[in-house]
Amino acid sequence: MSIRLRTIARLLSHRRGVAALPALVLSLALQCAPLCRQFLATCAGPGSPLSIVLRWTAGAVAVLGSCHAVSGATTYINSAPTKSAVNGTKFNYTITTAGYAAYSWGATNLPPNFMLVNNHLTNSTPNVLAPPGVYSVYLRAFEGLYQDGGATPWFTLTLTITGTYNAPVITVPPQNVITLEDTSAQFAASVTGVTPLTFKWFKDGTPLGGSPSTNYNIPVVTPDLGGVYTLIVTNAYGAATNGAGLTVIRKPQLTVVPNPPSQVMLQFNYDPNGVYSLEYCDKPGATNWQFWQDITGVPYSTIMQIPAPLNTTSRYYRVRMLDYYN
Repeated sequence: MSIRLRTIARLLSHRRGVAALPALVLSLALQCAPLCRQFLATCAGPGSPLSIVLRWTAGAVAVLGSCHAVSGATTYINSAPTKSAVNGTKFNYTITTAGYAAYSWGATNLPPNFMLVNNHLTNSTPNVLAPPGVYSVYLRAFEGLYQDGGATPWFTLTLTITGTYNAPVITVPPQNVITLEDTSAQFAASVTGVTPLTFKWFKDGTPLGGSPSTNYNIPVVTPDLGGVYTLIVTNAYGAATNGAGLTVIRKPQLTVVPNPPSQVMLQFNYDPNGVYSLEYCDKPGATNWQFWQDITGVPYSTIMQIPAPLNTTSRYYRVRMLDYYN
């Protein structure tokens, strides 16, 4: 009895204690039912008017108490049971309740990119972004602040999502480019998706300027422009990413160093993946260059030195890149 009275005292101290007073009176009457029975047994005769009135009162109180016990929480959701959402638009659904006020809410079985903020079901992305279909979303309200206290039964919201759900797709990705310095280079891609589409190119993660499109052009390639170029395409429904690499081959630069008495030393910078041909002729402007030797698969280095035979005739030397392996 003392535990029940303490429970009633806590309820009375609740902020809704005044509104809950009728229910508390009913609860108190139920707790006092054993005393009423004892009073009837000792003070009122079985057939007296007082006995009849008290018995009817106790019966009514018992029936009301049973109804209260079966009904459970005193808060219930009375929102619309159906709602529609369209991809690419904003969405909001407010959970409304009747009875005592609700102070926290819960939801399960949410569609992709949906979230519950207080008593508002909304999209977590800027616009609705979910596969079209019919979803059964389960909602609940609580009288407590932390999803505690009296809880409503689960309420089913039938949510119908329509509209195009088409994130961008890069159908033809950009391809790797290998080119000689001081030439031009281009990355090209093909994209499908619901417009408007936004394009952004990056080099090694750094955003690039220029007019964004499916293509990215480099008018003059320099060695420092080598790296990974990435295209990111976005629309209201998502994003697609793909990338390719740019390899810049430095031009061979040949230096002839006299090495008396009978040789010259040829120095040139090279790429270890390149295949080079060294040639010579006897006068400037000649077209009859003579093959000297091919160089390929040499170790990594910035300078390579090759002795060249020297005779009495002045000679001119050149180096050509024949191929490149990556």
